[in-house]
Amino acid sequence: MKTKINYIFLLLFLLVSMYLGKFIAAEPLGFPLYFLVGLFVVIVSLIDIRVALGFLIMSMLLSPEITLAPFNPQRSVVVRFDDLILILIFFVWITKTAINKKLPLIRTTPINKYIYFYVGACFLFTIKGIFMGDVAFKRAVFYLLKYTEYFIIFWMTYNIIEKKKDIKILMTFATVTAIAVIIYGYTRIYTRVTAPFDTEPGSIGGYFILVLAVSLGTFLYHPSKAIKYLSLFIFLAVMPLFIKTQSRASYLAFFPMYFAMIYFTEKYKKTLIIIGLSLILFLLLIFNTDIGMRDEGLRRTPLTFVNNLMGIFKKRVKYTFSGTYGRYKLESSSAARIKSWKHRLFKLWPQKPITGWGITGIKFIDSQYIRTLVELGVIGMAVFMLMLYKIYTELKSVFRQIKFDWGKGIVIGLMSAYIGFLLHAVPTNTFIIVRIMEPFWLLLAVAMALPKLEEQNKIG
Repeated sequence: MKTKINYIFLLLFLLVSMYLGKFIAAEPLGFPLYFLVGLFVVIVSLIDIRVALGFLIMSMLLSPEITLAPFNPQRSVVVRFDDLILILIFFVWITKTAINKKLPLIRTTPINKYIYFYVGACFLFTIKGIFMGDVAFKRAVFYLLKYTEYFIIFWMTYNIIEKKKDIKILMTFATVTAIAVIIYGYTRIYTRVTAPFDTEPGSIGGYFILVLAVSLGTFLYHPSKAIKYLSLFIFLAVMPLFIKTQSRASYLAFFPMYFAMIYFTEKYKKTLIIIGLSLILFLLLIFNTDIGMRDEGLRRTPLTFVNNLMGIFKKRVKYTFSGTYGRYKLESSSAARIKSWKHRLFKLWPQKPITGWGITGIKFIDSQYIRTLVELGVIGMAVFMLMLYKIYTELKSVFRQIKFDWGKGIVIGLMSAYIGFLLHAVPTNTFIIVRIMEPFWLLLAVAMALPKLEEQNKIG
């Protein structure tokens, strides 16, 4: 009997293999590669889901995009390879929880109910928009899934973390990813720096805010000298790339991030103040001289690199105020952005002030707060702000609870970056940008798992 069953399984395996082989052979070269990587991720997830989550961390910044549905000439719905990896890992996780009843699908955290409220508002008000004819169904579905994806990363990461070793694995993958992005960035150092497979400098600028803050926090607090030096190296290596993004929103976010770290730290205020004052004096010197204003073609030597770097920073900031619009003489793109904000706030939002137009119910706009207000109305905006406030209070609470230094370094870095993101979100859609929010929500899960590990006496 067993022999017959084995032959049946073998026959089914051969038939499926033949079908897949024929299907893959007829597809473009990229599909077989994606298929094999996906199969590899499933196998790794079954063996050790922590390592699979590590691959997801790397794909957050290093994965290509696949265009699925171009809804208009300006905007298309795209799926990134990390979306597919997340789906595969998530289904493996669901399967494991179904088999092992002791594994919860979603563990309780202090911010869960606020996430539920926000996701509920997004879905409810968007469904209303679809029925009212304000929202295109297909486009809205893709965006809603994207919003939900961040919270899946948060819950899945929080569930997986059970001991110190789990955090070490995840932070190792995060560090390797940051180093890979740095290496890629230096291959583009004489152009405007962006992330791999991306063209938006604001995305990588926001990610760099997170890397700068966490690496600086780790440098200050981690007891291991080797990790301290590695964190300092990452911080110093990122700074030139950060400037070369020429992302004004990211420049703006750097200062509240840094001041927040000074405010939150208990041990290293003087060190950070000295570093900060040195940076300010250096910037003042730059802005009162012609350093870095040489011809672009002469900047490809180490001796002129600093001049080039600081000159770009100076030019980019001055360019913002080089136009003719308004009291502050803003340039054309900044002026267009402000005009767009005014139109949304004074023309569109008053038409549907309570529940908004729904996700994607309005044309693209660069401002997280204005976009949320117009898309979800006063109710959705209130829920969104409540979620943001709760994230801040919980990070602050975690920082006070934990006693071990390496944990404090992660939390103070994340908390400081979060303060920077709150300002970064004024001119950009920070809290829905994939390359910023995926690593942020994963690190948030790591931070919120730290008190759990301390209570279990698993911290060494």
